[in-house]
Amino acid sequence: MIRIALIDDQEIWLQKLEKDLEEILLSLGKEGKIQSMTKATTLLEEYQDGYYFDLLFIDIQMKDLDGIQLGEKIRSLGDNRVKMVYVSAFPDLAYKAINNEVIGFI
Repeated sequence: MIRIALIDDQEIWLQKLEKDLEEILLSLGKEGKIQSMTKATTLLEEYQDGYYFDLLFIDIQMKDLDGIQLGEKIRSLGDNRVKMVYVSAFPDLAYKAINNEVIGFI
């Protein structure tokens, strides 16, 4: 089972992305657990509780902690295997995310 976390402070985008990912998983015949979060700090709490994810979709611009800082914190916690995809309407921010070993930018 693929464990996926979606982190975006805009609930409407979380719902859309979650629906799209569910359809993709279904079309691939893959099982997945998708967890949506509106705060970056919620993801950090999950990690502190020992939970891990296989794939993260992280909005770059959020109120409590921006996505690039969140990615840095995840890496500093020692999780170098999780795959990260940054989500943003601002493509110029993609270059700032390179240091976090991301696999994609949407």
